[in-house]
Amino acid sequence: MQNKKHFIIGIDEVGRGSLAGPVFVGVAAVSKDGLLAIKNAERKFGKIKDSKKLSPKKRNEWFFFFKKNKDIFFNIKMMNPSLIDKLNISKSANILALRAFKKIVLNKKIGKMDYDVFLDGGLYLGNKKNIFEMNGINKKAKTIIKGDEKIIAIRIASIVAKVLRDSYMIKISKKYKKYNFDVNKGYGTRFHINAIKKYGASDIHRKTFIKNFVK
Repeated sequence: MQNKKHFIIGIDEVGRGSLAGPVFVGVAAVSKDGLLAIKNAERKFGKIKDSKKLSPKKRNEWFFFFKKNKDIFFNIKMMNPSLIDKLNISKSANILALRAFKKIVLNKKIGKMDYDVFLDGGLYLGNKKNIFEMNGINKKAKTIIKGDEKIIAIRIASIVAKVLRDSYMIKISKKYKKYNFDVNKGYGTRFHINAIKKYGASDIHRKTFIKNFVK
């Protein structure tokens, strides 16, 4: 009988501190063969790091590498600003983490395999117990402080979420030209804060995040 493949599943979020736009949570699953492929690819792309430590060019190179690799899987979930305001950012991100995780394990190549689940610090699978049921068995995920520095699957999730969220913010910046979302991606740069003070909030600003800037 053939041994089951083992997957490492990593989960990370992007856009937690942004003043505008959605929060994205990425989940990535990588097998031993996928990890070996990444190690070989580092000769071409350079060392894989957390998305914040990579240039946009490098993030995109890794993103397209992940898309093409048959031993790496990923999924993204997002939540809009109005729901973030209603729930708060931590609860929003944790709900997305659970949704994204459930989506990826529905993939037959992963759901029927052995896997371990790791989340970057501050994230939980729905709640701080980190316990989930799969195929009638209770399993426990692990939240790791600075997990993006320790677990490659979390780095993959971070890169995927960052690339897709940045792309989303660049796209919607055409509708909200006053705020330079294509440059700041919704984060609180001086230009962005001054634009909020001058023009007020748009419908994609997080009202609970900008109350100090709006009269």
